Amino acid sequence: MEHFLLIACAIGAGFVQRTVGFGFGIFLIPLLLLLGIMEGDYRSVVSLSSMMAATLSLITVWNLRKSLKWSYVWPLLSVFVPTSALFSYVMFGTDASWLKVILGVTLILLSIYFSFFKKEGIKIKPNWFNTIGLGSLSGLMGGLFSMQGPPVVYYYLSTQESKDEYMAQTQCFFLLGNLWMTLLRAGEGIITAEVGKNYLIAIAGCLFGMWVGAHVYNKLNKDLLLKAIYIFLAFSGVSMIIGR
Repeated sequence: MEHFLLIACAIGAGFVQRTVGFGFGIFLIPLLLLLGIMEGDYRSVVSLSSMMAATLSLITVWNLRKSLKWSYVWPLLSVFVPTSALFSYVMFGTDASWLKVILGVTLILLSIYFSFFKKEGIKIKPNWFNTIGLGSLSGLMGGLFSMQGPPVVYYYLSTQESKDEYMAQTQCFFLLGNLWMTLLRAGEGIITAEVGKNYLIAIAGCLFGMWVGAHVYNKLNKDLLLKAIYIFLAFSGVSMIIGR
């Protein structure tokens, strides 16, 4: 039964990731913890999520490689890598629930603002200040909560012209970022044989969810994609608040 539930959750997470470009861990981690998968061990569940998300991102990046622009990936990633390592190691075990609530409320308010009051969308210039700021925030959220996606989504929604460019840049960042976080956790001894076994069990579900999500994504125009992204960003904020 546990394996069936794991696969079912993986299908949903794969669908979300491929449809809106982020949210794999935000969708999957609370469900697996609630269901007691891998005995509800947070660090093992997070590691499993990162490994599966990296696999899905790799496939998406390959399919959208013609839209990939490395000049938008490396600057943000170069800030994320040291920041995520800092908060993964130095801040491990620290009670940061208050920060999680603040970030969650901020995501909800931003989603409401851009959905109803600022129809032209997000406007963030890809300068060094915004790159360092959003890259650092992504590293903080990734290191503490394994939710590095929202700052990156805001950055690429603003800087990319087409939905395929947005998807290619976000998935490339998540691919490399999740590989980095997996290496950090492997160094801490968290990537165990149990995690590897569950990865092999769940990955088929992820791929099926991704396949369905790709069909939905292809039918979305940019306006509908934006609405879906804003809705899920708000959901991310709620998840951070109630999951503190």
